[in-house]
Amino acid sequence: MYTIKEAAGILGMTKPGIRYRITALKIPLNKDAFGRITLSDDDLQWIREGKKPERDPESSEKQEKEPERKAENTEKEPEETGKNQKEPESNVTAALVEMLRGELQEKDKQIENLSGELARMGERLDSAIQAWRDAQRDLAAAQALHAATVHQLQAAQEPENEQKEETRTRAGEDQPDAAHHKKRSWLDKILGRV
Repeated sequence: MYTIKEAAGILGMTKPGIRYRITALKIPLNKDAFGRITLSDDDLQWIREGKKPERDPESSEKQEKEPERKAENTEKEPEETGKNQKEPESNVTAALVEMLRGELQEKDKQIENLSGELARMGERLDSAIQAWRDAQRDLAAAQALHAATVHQLQAAQEPENEQKEETRTRAGEDQPDAAHHKKRSWLDKILGRV
């Protein structure tokens, strides 16, 4: 009897290759005392040739009885394991559902808080917009008042300016002001331009 590792060494194949051939050829599995799969010389020959094993009458009877036993065991196992597995799965599912419900409630509270804050911010924004409009209106009124004041001042200064011009012309002042002479450039002064 050979283990899969020994069979791979003998046949010059990899261990996964040996396992694939065992599965593909449906070679019956034998296990040693340590639970390792063992292969006989005939098994190695079938793996090397890649052909299905031909069953002899004695081994076929044993193999036919073994599947019946295995089928009985597998039929019982799923029922028993199914009951045992359903309980932990249902517990896990129930715990998961409960956890998700808790998170959902927390998110609902957050949404409610944020909605209230958004409403308060909307109210503040409305009051700020109203204050801005009031300020615009006050500014327009202040500009109009300023323009009227400037107009009145200009109107009051016009008679004074007219009186000054009249006194100048009467006095014969045709020469420019002293301020005008100060504004001449240095080049004009050198060249003697007026």
